[in-house]
Amino acid sequence: MISSYVYFGYIGSFLTTLMLIPQVYKVFKYKDITSLSIIYLHLQWSSSLFYLLYAVNMKHENDILPLIISNSSCMTCGIALIYAYYKYQNLNPEYDML
Repeated sequence: MISSYVYFGYIGSFLTTLMLIPQVYKVFKYKDITSLSIIYLHLQWSSSLFYLLYAVNMKHENDILPLIISNSSCMTCGIALIYAYYKYQNLNPEYDML
C-alpha cells in the first residue's frame, strides 16, 4: 500500500518540474543569459545527479518515484540552461561570467 505522503512527493515533483520551465523558455526565446549564474547551474545539476543516484539505489520502489521524476526533470532543464549559457554567451559580451 502506498503511503499518503507519497502523494506529497508527486506534487513536489510536479512543482519542481514546473519551476524551471519558465526560465528555460525565457532564455531560449530571448537568447539572454544575463540572469543566469553558471555556478548555480552546475551546482543545481550536480545536486540533481546525486539525488537521482540516491533515489535509484533506495529499496522502497513506490517511495522513490517522486525523487526520480523531479531530479530527472531538473537535470534535463539544467542541461538545457547550461547549453544555452555557453551557446549565447557571445551574444552578451558585457556579461560577467559569474
